[in-house]
Amino acid sequence: MLIPCDTVIRRALNMGLSEERPDDGVNIPEVFEPYCGLYPGFASFTREFDGSDYREWVKRSNGDPVPAPLMLVVQDGMTAGHRGSDPAAAHQLPWYSAVTREIQLQGTLFARDRPLEGVVCAPGIAVGWSNDALYELCSSIQDAFSIEPATFARWCACFGQSRPTTARLKLLRVLGFSKVRLCLDVSHSVQDTDDPVGEIDRIESLLMEIRALGYRSLALDLVVGEPLKGAGIEKISRLLEKTSVECVRFINEGGQEISANDNPLSVLRSGILQDLGYRHVGLDWYVTEAEPSLGSDSPLYWSPLGYTNIEGLDVIGVGPGAVAALDDAYSRNALERESYQRMVEQGVIPTECGVELESDDLLRRTIMSGILVNEHFDIEMLENRWGIIFSRYFKPEMALLRTLEAQGKLKLTEHEIHTLDRGRESLYSLCKVFDNQDSIARVPPLRAALEKGETVSSR
Repeated sequence: MLIPCDTVIRRALNMGLSEERPDDGVNIPEVFEPYCGLYPGFASFTREFDGSDYREWVKRSNGDPVPAPLMLVVQDGMTAGHRGSDPAAAHQLPWYSAVTREIQLQGTLFARDRPLEGVVCAPGIAVGWSNDALYELCSSIQDAFSIEPATFARWCACFGQSRPTTARLKLLRVLGFSKVRLCLDVSHSVQDTDDPVGEIDRIESLLMEIRALGYRSLALDLVVGEPLKGAGIEKISRLLEKTSVECVRFINEGGQEISANDNPLSVLRSGILQDLGYRHVGLDWYVTEAEPSLGSDSPLYWSPLGYTNIEGLDVIGVGPGAVAALDDAYSRNALERESYQRMVEQGVIPTECGVELESDDLLRRTIMSGILVNEHFDIEMLENRWGIIFSRYFKPEMALLRTLEAQGKLKLTEHEIHTLDRGRESLYSLCKVFDNQDSIARVPPLRAALEKGETVSSR
């Protein structure tokens, strides 16, 4: 599973589930995929929803004929750039015990026959928590939820731009983590032919050490400067070949994906990466078939955590400011640590705000998610599933799609949307066409409509 969680990515997305941004000065969790194609935005979240609503959403999710798979994301409100100079300090903070307490509360809500498919720990935890704290955290998770051995392949420790120590890597491996996520800045070393500081060699040594400890998957955000020169391409390709990194994304020093017009990188994309066994899955992510979360014959799906072979994933967010996504409902925990701790100590799920999607929202989310994972998005299948005529329901959007077609971004037919450029900028522009954040859904909630045997009407 591809899960960005570093400082560079956080600056690029600021944890928006759509284009909107939260208030300045608010530290939002770092483990979610950038807002491209996600729906809705934080401006849609209201304080009308609280812990009692969250409990109802979980109950509804448990009652589905085929309950969705579960992924646990643990956050602590620290920034991704936290370097853990004093690991014990995090353990001593008064809010620490509340995180494991919330895990226990969450475990009582979800049915025991719904095993966790994986766990993701944000950099503040993977780097900053003490050994004892990490032991207690993992013990709490395994006590609160059903864990199947095979799902440890999706236990991901995120380090952001921090360089993990050997001791910390060994401990996390013992605790069951099988994946490491790093953001590495090679923007200067790859441009320097001589690499006098040996940065590339140190990165290679770190990655080989992680591999030697038995981790099954490595995911990298590589920060490279623009324009990327030939010597830099050679160094990067040699690094990837030696370390067999399963997942890699290239971003520039500003935190954005490298432009598709960067000719040297185009060579890397079309030739070298392909020769090394990488395939482009969109949004400038490249993966090999060795990646446990993305099988060679498995269809891809989209969730707030990015690309995955798990369909209909439910995300349980734990910690201050954590975001949960349960089918048609999203929620966010209290941001302030004091408020978060007080609620958890009282045995209350610390949901501070949330939103329930209506049928128009769900339809648009389905389209955006489908576009992100499918080069050929099937319009006809969507029409049959939702009972709409695409060109009529999305009449205003059709004009915007034609504009993108004229720009060479896609080909539009009666039956499909064929995306020609799978870079982030182009996919974001396409998803933005269907983002209806400024409007209120004009159709009744999907669940009510289905109970009445209705289809989604055109606008």
